[in-house]
Parts: sequence; structure tokens; C-alpha cells
Amino acid sequence: MKSLVECCRIALKHYRTPNAKVLEITDIGDRWILICGQGGEYIYGNIPITVNKETGVVEADRFTPEIIDLYYNNPDVPIPHNI
Repeated sequence: MKSLVECCRIALKHYRTPNAKVLEITDIGDRWILICGQGGEYIYGNIPITVNKETGVVEADRFTPEIIDLYYNNPDVPIPHNI
């Protein structure tokens, strides 16, 4: 199982944006939804991703109806200070 910090680092590598930072994390059970931005600000059109907690695989890079439902019906998680 990957730690939350490891999954955040995977998400940041996936975005490939200079100064990328994790802005939101939502726990959806077997995955995290992560929303990243540039320099701490949201980027218009930025697409949230999911990272599998077990494997660390980025599984979705678009907000499907399933992901939208999970996003709105699950708790946000504090962003770790060490990422």
C-alpha cells in the first residue's frame, strides 16, 4: 500500500507543471482524488486525477460521473505538510 505522501508525489509527477502543488485531496476508499495547481492556485480547466492507494497507479484523469459523485460524497483530507 502506498502512503498518502507517496500518492501526492505521484500526482505531482503526473501533472508535469512547474511549481505544482496539491490543493485538494478526497478519500474515495481505494483511491485518492487529487487536485493540483500551479504555485498554490487553481488552474482553469485543470483535471483532477485519482491515484490507487494500493498500487500508486493514476487511474483517471477526467471527472467521470462516478468520480464526481465520489468527490462530492466523501471527505476531504488535510494535505500533508511534507510534500
